Amino acid sequence: MKHLLLFGFALAMTYMVASCGPSVTTSDPINKLDTFITGSVTASGGIRLYQLDLTCGCPFAMRIDGADTTSIVYDTRDLSTITRPHAVKASMRSGLSSGMHTGWILLHMAPPSLDTFYVTLRDTVMIP
Repeated sequence: MKHLLLFGFALAMTYMVASCGPSVTTSDPINKLDTFITGSVTASGGIRLYQLDLTCGCPFAMRIDGADTTSIVYDTRDLSTITRPHAVKASMRSGLSSGMHTGWILLHMAPPSLDTFYVTLRDTVMIP
């Protein structure tokens, strides 16, 4: 009986962590599929900081599903950790020529979450 109670408790905790997700009515961009968040990075070495979080307040992990980092670098150090919020820093690569340069990264919630939230971060930098 004791083992059955422990198993039930473990199963309930696993379900709560794995099914963490936002309410259906939320307007938080990370909680919508294929949402774009756009920003700009300054040519003087500025950094754009994204704070990615779920409205439910649950910790979660993310993974990278695609990216164009030719001109913009994305610091994604903590994506694989189960935490909240996730901080993603965007900055320009050094040595870019004059003109407009863009970059993007597609992020996806990772296991153990059963939810499939995506977000695309897109950044632009203009070099005079």
